[in-house]
Amino acid sequence: MRWYVDRLVEGKAVLVDADGEHEVVVPLSWLPEGAGEGSVLTVALDPAEEAKIREKIEAHHARMLPIRKLDL
Repeated sequence: MRWYVDRLVEGKAVLVDADGEHEVVVPLSWLPEGAGEGSVLTVALDPAEEAKIREKIEAHHARMLPIRKLDL
C-alpha cells in the first residue's frame, strides 16, 4: 500500500493514497525521519513483528482477564 505526503499542517501530515481517493491525517512524529511533502510511504505487513505483538497482547489480556467482581 502506497501513500504520499500531500501536505504538512500544524504538526500533522496529510497522507493521500496512491489513487488519490482517500486521505488520512497523522502526527508528524509518525513519519520516518526525512519525510516531507511529496514523500512516498509504503505500508506493509511484517509477519515476524506481528507475532511478537500478538504475544504481548495475549499476555496483557491474560493479566487483565478475568476481572474480579467487587463485593458491594
